[in-house]
Amino acid sequence: MILKLIFKIVIYLICLAMIIGGIYMITTFPSYKSSFLNGKQFIAGLGIVIVALVYLISDILIFYKGSKNSKR
Repeated sequence: MILKLIFKIVIYLICLAMIIGGIYMITTFPSYKSSFLNGKQFIAGLGIVIVALVYLISDILIFYKGSKNSKR
């Protein structure tokens, strides 16, 4: 039980770091000569944020539904 809690805390911190890194990628990118590279960095940052948010939201929903069913 305690190992699961420590694992979840570590994963949540990794997701938070991914979200911060993705937002940093989206907001600050150098001006490359090719606009294709600017678009790739924007899409990669957006993808990182989406992946982290999908994991966080799905994990929270699973936890909420599990605790809701255990009260019955």
